[in-house]
Amino acid sequence: DYLYGYYGYVPALEDISVSDLKGYVHFMKNGKKLQSHPFKPTVDTPITDTSIRTYLVDIRTFFNYCVKNDYLIRSPFLKFTMVKRENVLIVPLFQSDVQIIDKMYSKRDFHNSRDLCIVHVMLDAGLRSGEVCRLQDDNIDFSHNCIYVRYGKGRKDRIIPLAPSLKLKLSRYINIYRPDNYVGYTFISADHEQLRPITENTIEALFARIKKR
Repeated sequence: DYLYGYYGYVPALEDISVSDLKGYVHFMKNGKKLQSHPFKPTVDTPITDTSIRTYLVDIRTFFNYCVKNDYLIRSPFLKFTMVKRENVLIVPLFQSDVQIIDKMYSKRDFHNSRDLCIVHVMLDAGLRSGEVCRLQDDNIDFSHNCIYVRYGKGRKDRIIPLAPSLKLKLSRYINIYRPDNYVGYTFISADHEQLRPITENTIEALFARIKKR
C-alpha cells in the first residue's frame, strides 16, 4: 500500500532503495494500528517501534531470500539501519499478585485446576505459551522432578526442575480433575465432550481474564 500510494504503481524489486525503506518507516510511524488490515478494524493507537521492526524483519527476510535465489543482486537492507525496539519496563508479578491469582482459581474443578496449572507452569517453570500448548504427560517426570521441554525456542530441548508446589498442582489436575483415561497433551479443552489440546488463544484469553480482575 505504501509503495503504490507513493509512486502510483508498485516498483520492481531491484528498484526498491534504502530511501523507500526509510519512507516506509515514516509512513508506519504516522499510521494507526491495524491500518489497512484486510479483516480487522483500524485501532486509534500508534504503531509501536517493536511492531514496525517486526514488519521490517519479515521484509528483510524476503529480500534475503530473493538474493539467495538469484532474483536480486543485493538487498536494500545492506545499508539500512533497523528500527530499535522500545525499552519497555516489564514489571514482575509479586508474591501478593500470585496469591490473588491463586485465590481466583481456588475452586476445585477441571477448568480452575487446569488454568491454575497453566499459570504456574509459565511462572514457576518458565515455559512459553507455545511450549505449554505442546506439553505432554510423558514430558513431566514426577519421579525425577523435572519437565522435558521439546522443541522450545530455537527448536532446542531443555530440562526444567519441577518445584514441589507445581508438582502437587499438576498431579492433582492430571489425576483428579482432568477427564479419566486421557493420555496425551497435558492441557486440554473439554468442550462438548471433545478432548483436544489448548491453543495459544486459550492462554491469551486466560491472562486477559486475570488482567480484568
